Amino acid sequence: MNGVSFSSAADLIADIKRATNAIFIGEESGGAYEGPIGGDNIVVQLLNSKIMIRISPNIHIGYKYKKHPIGRGVLPTHQINYSIADVLVERDMEMEAARNLITGKSN
Repeated sequence: MNGVSFSSAADLIADIKRATNAIFIGEESGGAYEGPIGGDNIVVQLLNSKIMIRISPNIHIGYKYKKHPIGRGVLPTHQINYSIADVLVERDMEMEAARNLITGKSN
């Protein structure tokens, strides 16, 4: 998973996190663990500043029973940090980490 895992992908990742003890490899997911941030929203305009705020009515309440930072995506069990060199050679560090976990090898 990574930071561009939004919409249905982010919802699926959050549901898997809530329902299983799965291991997550990569970067923090997009979206929010507590529920969808897209779709319909309620627009509120602040009286003095006229700043408009959009609030999603699609929040799940199940997140309240788990310890998780509000407004954050699912945090990986195994964080992956790419360097520019890794990207240039098209290295798949998530797959490498998964293989290492399966085979018991350390990085």
